[in-house]
This record gives sequence, C-alpha cells and structure tokens, in this order.
Amino acid sequence: MNKIRTIFSSVIILLFFFTVPLLAKDLPWNMPLPFKKATIHYTVSGNEEGTETLFIKNKGKQRATHHDTTMSMMGMTTRTNTIEMVTPDWVTTYDLEERTGDKITNPAKIFTAEYNKLSKEEKHNVEKNAEELGAALMNLGGTNRPNAEKILGHSCDLTEIAGITKVYTMHATDIPLRSETSVMGMSTNITATSFDTSSAIPESAFMGPKNIEVSHDQEAEAMMTSMIHSIMAKLKQPDGAQQLKNAPFTPYPTGTGAPAQQQMPTTNQQGDQPAQEEMMQEMEQGLKMLKGLFGE
Repeated sequence: MNKIRTIFSSVIILLFFFTVPLLAKDLPWNMPLPFKKATIHYTVSGNEEGTETLFIKNKGKQRATHHDTTMSMMGMTTRTNTIEMVTPDWVTTYDLEERTGDKITNPAKIFTAEYNKLSKEEKHNVEKNAEELGAALMNLGGTNRPNAEKILGHSCDLTEIAGITKVYTMHATDIPLRSETSVMGMSTNITATSFDTSSAIPESAFMGPKNIEVSHDQEAEAMMTSMIHSIMAKLKQPDGAQQLKNAPFTPYPTGTGAPAQQQMPTTNQQGDQPAQEEMMQEMEQGLKMLKGLFGE
C-alpha cells in the first residue's frame, strides 16, 4: 500500500469532518469523550475479513488500534496485521507482517498549531469557510445526520462521503461504531460488537513489538504538512472556501509533481481489481487513522 496516498486520504477525510456544519463551532481536535477509557471490539467483513480492537485511555488522548484481517484476491490470500498507536504528538504504525514500523506527527497537532497562529478575524474566516465548504460537500453527495441510529445502545451520528463511505460515530465524538466502504463493487464493513468502559486496559495494548525499529517517515510527514499548510492558508482567507473549490490540493508540494509510481488511483478501469482493492484499503486506513486524531 502506498503510504503517501493513505496520508492523502486521511487528510481529505479530516477536512471533510472539519467542514461539516455541525462541527464548525467545535473544532474536531477539541471534541471531548464522555468516558476515561474504553475497549471496543469490531468485526471486519466483506472483501476484507477479520477483527479489530480499539483501546482508549486518558479520555481519548491515547489510542491503540489492533487490526488483523485477511483478503482473498485472484486466488491469493493477503494478511494485514497492524498496530496503530496515537498520542497527541505522534501516530505510530507497526506492520507485524512486514516487521516494520514508522511514525509521523499527529495531523491534528499540525492543524491545531496552524489554527492557533491565526488572528481573531482569520479564525472567523476559517469557521465561515468551513460552513460554506460543508454545504458544498453536502451538494456533492456528502451527508451529516446527527442521532441517525443507535449502535450497542449508543446514539450515533452518520457521516457519508460522496456515496463511497458511511461512518456512524458515537454522538458528538469521533469514535466510529460502524463504517461501510464501497468502491466499484468492492466493499468492507467494520462493525463494533462490544463497547466496554469499565474494564482495565492491558498495558500490552500500548506496547509495540520490541524487535521492530520505528523510523520517522520524513517524506510522508513533509507532504502531509504541506497539504495542511495549504488548506489552512486558504481557509483563513475571506474567500477561502471558493479558493479550495477552485484549486483542489494534492499531497505533493507545489511544483514538484507526483512521481509516476505515486499517482492517485483511478476507478475508471472496470477490470483493474487489484487497483480497486488497493484503493479500498487506503480509504479504510484513512478512516482508521482518524479514530485517534482528535484526542488532544
């Protein structure tokens, strides 16, 4: 999987949540959780099958997602076995199959730093543009409906992105209890099966493998930071919403262009099943990453 495209998907989805009118007054990175700790178990079904567990501590400031699934395609079975740990400072990912680890600065930290630099007038512009962009996204097939459904006894808000992804989050939080992703006939559903806020969190949940060295992914972080700077530079302008609508951004710094092997995937080739599977995984990884972005 291309990590650059995963970062791109994550920031795109983050921008969507940021522009939803319901959240415009309470910036996403300030969303409090109504509990101190939780363990949430999920089943993963569809083209990808397996389990996922989300551990939450310190009212969401620390989160760990353990994901173990298999995907069968063209007679081959691929296993995805990862641990992603999120703190207010870092997003660290371990690939237990490839025996690799990398980390990047939490995107929410960068958004927060950029927002805090703004003047009162610029912050007002950001909020105004967020509402305008939210309305535009609704017209493009986006949906945000509060208290749309109850899952495991919890009222959930529905966010739908362009008919591709539906995410049901616990009301007024960023905790997903169900997500449904479908692209070109390929689909994956992640559904919470239990939600425990009383049991102690095992220390092992937040311990990465000792024999896997973690490296700071400078390239991915530089591209992510460039994207966020570009977004905020436009949002703070009086006509920022129009600027973003007129000039879509990419994960590559201005003028550099995207390397041929790192172009964003397309969906106009009906027979390109591997590419569709890869894009599905990238969208799912983007959504998983969001589970811990707003904990600070």
